[in-house]
Order: sequence, then structure tokens, then C-alpha cells
Amino acid sequence: MEKNQYLLYMPAKSEKQKRFMRAVLNFKNKKTSPKNISKKVKDAAKSMTKDQIEDFVNNPVVKNLKESNEFVKFKSIVQNSQSFESFIKNLVGNKLSNLLDMASYARLYVSNKYGLNNPNEDDSKVILSRFLDHLVDFINIRKQSPLRKQLDDKTDEIESNIKNTPEYKDWQDKGKTLRQSYFSEKDPDKKRSLRKDLMTFMKKRPGLEINRNNDKEFDKIIKDFHNTPLSIVDVTPSQNDSEEDKKNYKNAKKYYNMLRDNNISLQESEENISALQQIKDKSFEEVLEQNKGIKFDEKELLALQSKQEGFAGVNSVKFVVNKNKLDEVSTEVFSNDTTKRCVIRKLIDNDTKSLNNYALFVQSIDQNKNLKNIYFILSSLFSDKDDSKIKTLTDFIDRFNSYAL
Repeated sequence: MEKNQYLLYMPAKSEKQKRFMRAVLNFKNKKTSPKNISKKVKDAAKSMTKDQIEDFVNNPVVKNLKESNEFVKFKSIVQNSQSFESFIKNLVGNKLSNLLDMASYARLYVSNKYGLNNPNEDDSKVILSRFLDHLVDFINIRKQSPLRKQLDDKTDEIESNIKNTPEYKDWQDKGKTLRQSYFSEKDPDKKRSLRKDLMTFMKKRPGLEINRNNDKEFDKIIKDFHNTPLSIVDVTPSQNDSEEDKKNYKNAKKYYNMLRDNNISLQESEENISALQQIKDKSFEEVLEQNKGIKFDEKELLALQSKQEGFAGVNSVKFVVNKNKLDEVSTEVFSNDTTKRCVIRKLIDNDTKSLNNYALFVQSIDQNKNLKNIYFILSSLFSDKDDSKIKTLTDFIDRFNSYAL
């Protein structure tokens, strides 16, 4: 069976979002002055890579992610950590790029929902967004700040040396002459031509290429850091932390405790969960053979039993349990001139190995039209040790019923 595709819908309205993200991209590319940019634009540029920003500009409404389980792993870390300190340590081995993605999506959701108004901190999405923002800032900025200063000092030293060279002084004199010609010219056509010459000349400033190379070096180091598993040093406070680092750590802890104290569910939204999908070029037996289930426990079987009434839009069905292994629940449904064989299984996630999801496989046979179709649907991921899996299971069955096959 092909891997499930999650659809993650961007929360902002497309034209408004495009304008905002273009401003972020221009600022990231240093095409606009920091004096003319809002704090929101600066914050977005600071927390996102250039590739991420370009994704938002080019795909403002929908973004496809290949079976991304990172949010589920993150949710599991939050739920299984007793304190913020233990949560921080449990981040070791995860990648900052995944946290940056989640923070960006959460921030855009909140911005679209509340606009210029102050977000309601009773809203779980707002708490999650604030938590992720301060968390990634704590990890990201304290890595970037000393590195940026080191490269800026290096650039300043190079600039200082270049400005004392005859080549630079010659460039300055020519530039001065060009600017005087431009500002004194009255003819519009000639003025446009001089402006073009001036812009071309400015790009030939001695040392400019060195600055560009330093920026590329900085971007590469940061990109590598974002995609390297975090170490304990990356996520824990140190004596060298700045006041800004300390503030970000304190606020991340504050919002983490709000998540825990309010018992807020971090379950993925419906947009992140797979829809009903069709399987082609395989028999039903092949599909079942490739997706073997593991044993259901007693609570899961009781939950399924409670869903027999109204299953697949039928008044009542009877679920049959594989009594030998307890790894499969099945039934047959007759409706809309079709016979549907439905099989429910609990699978082990191939990527994490430590998480599971429920799968429902359907073979629909229309004898009149001689048609045979196979469909499947997956639940969100969950930990088999977590009692919240029962709600995941019942919600999953309700979602299947909504398709009214």
C-alpha cells in the first residue's frame, strides 16, 4: 500500500498571506530596510528558513507532507514528560527544523483567526503557538546570535581593511561622480539611464562578494544545525545565556505548564488526518496481507462493540472478532446495492515503531455493475500505552461513518 499523504491546510487567506510572506521573503533577502519592517515580519523571518518562506509564498493554501509524524512525536513527548525540564531533555535527538515548521503553521493559524486583535490565551491553539515560538527561539536564537556576531566582526574587519585600499577609494570617487550626475540630470530618459548605471556600479563595490559569501556561510551553518539531531547542550540553559535567551526559556516553560495544567489535547486536526483513499492494482487479500494487525485489548474491543449501531450508515451490524489472535475485527454491510466487507486493524507505524494507528479496509462489490473497489482510511497516530487511544478509535469510526459509502 502506498504511503498515506497528509494534507496540511495553510490557515491564512491566500492573497493576504502572499503579501505578508513576500514581505518576509524580501526582508530575509535583505531587499528591505529593518526600519520599514514590522515586528511580525521580523519574527517570521527570524524563525523560518528561506526555503520555508518560499514554500509559503508559492503554496499559500495547501502544502502536502509525506506521512509526517513529527507533530505526533512532539505531542507524545509533551504528554510523557512530567516537567518542562524533562520535556527539554526528551527533545534530544529531534530536529529543530520540525519544530520550526510546527511553530510557523501554528503562528499563521493564530494570525488568520485573530488578525490584528489580541489572541485569546484560553484558546489551546494560541497557547501551543506561543509555546512553540518561545521554545524554538530559545534553541535557535542563542545558536545564531554568537555565530552572527562572529561573522559580523569578521566582515567589519575585512570592510575596514578594504576601505583603506586604492581600489575602494577609486570606486568611491567614481560613485560620487555618478550620483552627482544622476541628481543634477533633468531629462527623464537620461535620468533613468543614469539610475540604471548607478545601480549596476553599486553592485561592483569592493568586498561585496566577501559579504555575500559570509552570508551564504552563515545560512549553511544554520541550515545544517536545523537538520541535525539536537544535543543536550542545544536544549539546556547555560551560564553564557543572554537575557533574551533566559526570557525565552522562562516563557517556554510558562506556556508548557499551561498546556499541562489545562490538559489541552495536542491531537492533530482533521486536516492532518488521512481521508478515505482508494487502492488500485491490488486484491483485498494482498492489502490485508501487507498490513497485518496487532492484538486489540479489552477496552478497544468494548469500544468497537459500542459502535456496531449506525456503522457505515446501517442501523446495526455485528462485528466479528478474530478469536485466535484478537488482531482483527470485521463485518459485512449491505447497502446502496453493494456488499461491503470491512476489516479494522491496529497497525504499528513503520517510521516510529513506537506509535500505532487504526486502519479500516473496505472492499465494496456492486454485483449489478460488476464493480469491485478497495478503500482504506487511517486514524491519527497514538501510543498504545495511552488511554486516550479509545477516543482516537471511536472518533476514527465516526469519521469513517461520515463518508456514507
